[in-house]
Amino acid sequence: MELLKRYCLAILACGLFATPVAFSAGPNTTQPAEKDPPRHSGFLDDIKAMHGTINLVFVGDSITDGWRSGGASVWQKYFAIHKALNLGISGDRTEHVLWRLQHGELDGYEARLFVIMIGTNNGDSAPDVAEGIKAILTEIKGKQPQANILLLGIFPRGEKPDATRDKNANVNKLIAKFGDGRTVHFLDIGDKFLEADKTMSKDVMPDFLHPSLKGYEIWAQAIDETVKELLKESNDAVLAGPGPYKKLASLAAQIKSGVGLGQVLKTLATKKDSKDAEEAAEAKMMFDALRGGGQGNLDAALAYKETKPVLAVSRLEKLAMQFLGDEIGTKAKLAADQLREDPKAAKELDAEQMFKQIQAFENSLKPVAGGRNPKAPQFRKVNAQGIETLVGGCQQLIRRYPGTAAAQKAEALMNDYR
Repeated sequence: MELLKRYCLAILACGLFATPVAFSAGPNTTQPAEKDPPRHSGFLDDIKAMHGTINLVFVGDSITDGWRSGGASVWQKYFAIHKALNLGISGDRTEHVLWRLQHGELDGYEARLFVIMIGTNNGDSAPDVAEGIKAILTEIKGKQPQANILLLGIFPRGEKPDATRDKNANVNKLIAKFGDGRTVHFLDIGDKFLEADKTMSKDVMPDFLHPSLKGYEIWAQAIDETVKELLKESNDAVLAGPGPYKKLASLAAQIKSGVGLGQVLKTLATKKDSKDAEEAAEAKMMFDALRGGGQGNLDAALAYKETKPVLAVSRLEKLAMQFLGDEIGTKAKLAADQLREDPKAAKELDAEQMFKQIQAFENSLKPVAGGRNPKAPQFRKVNAQGIETLVGGCQQLIRRYPGTAAAQKAEALMNDYR
């Protein structure tokens, strides 16, 4: 790490860090545009027909739309059981999805999870496509604050690597940063559709864009466990329970803020014995929802201990703070502390911390007119010394923490800049 710090200081001294790119207030990708009114109207009818009992929602273009045709049997096998809704329309770009979401497709239900994969139809620059996807995330979080979001990287397209596939990969690199590990979770499964030499088989995507039945099976298997995990988790916005609450509205608001939940549980335990029958009933309902949701989130975090210790520690420490003073918080803190002392987990955590520093350094590289494409000659020329530093940092991480998840990410990042 000291070597990386010295590299960074040297680059700072050379004055190569610059202000990040300032995007215009509204690229086309963020401007809602109507495209297919009949299909949109049909979706609104679907929502009404499901009477608000929708837990899982897929949002996208023709690739998502294809769950109705080429992937129908796979959809029934993996997702129909979750009371799932498909909001995919062939040919849609980010601006079309945004229009639909602003005109009723997020109304009349409260989903637990949205799965988003959009952008391959946008002919815009990678930064503008990323901005369009960010606008979609903002729309969903604004109207469905209780939901988790699984943001998928744009799938690879074309028989062999080409400029279009490279652009989509650059979009994925940008939108990966939208994942916060709390409500937005980024997952790139693109390599699962490719052969070892990065070519694409017609068995997986016959036209090198739309999945076959085999392709949809690959997609479903790649996200199935993540979907199940995220459907189990309770977002802070729903921990108060269904309500509505009149007597205890202020406590419900505090729960939705995600702060001081341990103290809220203590207050509710007292109010359950209130002589005011309405207040007592609300307190019991809220207490049971908060206790059950908190325990569910604790169980979900503990489930990551072996496979994703970095994520487990992050969520456990969040729960420890939220439920301070309650047994849920105590158990979460104990589990987080034990994980940090575990040599294998500690290695993963240290590696992840180093990778975050490398990412911060990458973000400081000077953009050019074409954005931050690491393969663009002008970008490489302007940032020659910075790229050398970045690659050196990745190599150092890989040597120091071999076999970790962060080492794999560092390898991929390094390859982007070679």
